[in-house]
Amino acid sequence: MLTSNSVLNENLREQLILLPEYFQGHLLLTLSALIVGIAISVPLGIWASQSPRVKQPLLTTVSIIQTFPSLAILALVVALLGGRIGFLPAFIALTLYSMLPIVRNTVAGLESVSASVIEAAKGIGMSPKQILSKIRLPLAMPIIIAGIRTATVWTVGLATLSTLVGASSFGNYIFTGIQTRNLVAVTVGSLASAALAVALDSMIGATQWLIEQRTEGVVSAKLKRTRIAVGSAIVLVFAIVGYGLIPQPKADFVIAGKPFTEQYIVAGLIAGE
Repeated sequence: MLTSNSVLNENLREQLILLPEYFQGHLLLTLSALIVGIAISVPLGIWASQSPRVKQPLLTTVSIIQTFPSLAILALVVALLGGRIGFLPAFIALTLYSMLPIVRNTVAGLESVSASVIEAAKGIGMSPKQILSKIRLPLAMPIIIAGIRTATVWTVGLATLSTLVGASSFGNYIFTGIQTRNLVAVTVGSLASAALAVALDSMIGATQWLIEQRTEGVVSAKLKRTRIAVGSAIVLVFAIVGYGLIPQPKADFVIAGKPFTEQYIVAGLIAGE
């Protein structure tokens, strides 16, 4: 006869078996959206800080995007793609959601640079491009990175909703667990998502610290250990993402069901045969 502890342990073991697949999907989706979001948002923020005509319409647009409920923007993207589901609509929605803190912090950071510093740079003959690249951006970088860290945490959390449009993530744990009243699955998914958000945020923070120490010319044993740890973590993350990009053989058939408890159970039974 199975005890409650043995049932719990078996349930936990079943959930942990699925962890690598869901982790890979969640990480790939999050990093892809963040990288593209940064690549779009930082140049837009720089442009807005230099052009008053662009600044207000741009900030208004990204703010309006942020006011859309996350589920609504996912549904809107799916509709605009003609009903297509999977990675692409989730990626587009997360990229749009990541833009607001990065654009705003880029504008705020560049505008926070003292006018006297800029005048001094002009006085020694620096061109506008040199002032931007050598003065304004380095001084604004802590504020820009703060926006990137905020966007990272938001994106990791919102990526759980990508399950609703057919993209694999930790949301698979959460939504399946809610439908089947499996609190172990919900707990594993929630803790895994939170741990990923903390890990990525810490990695960005550690990278920023390393850059600041290098700029100041500081050399210490702690700096070397941190550099090795951060470098190893970055290599591991991109190795996992790279593995996820390798084309996988297509399944002969896909088992699907409607989103209610009996359908989850029946689909799970069929998949297990």
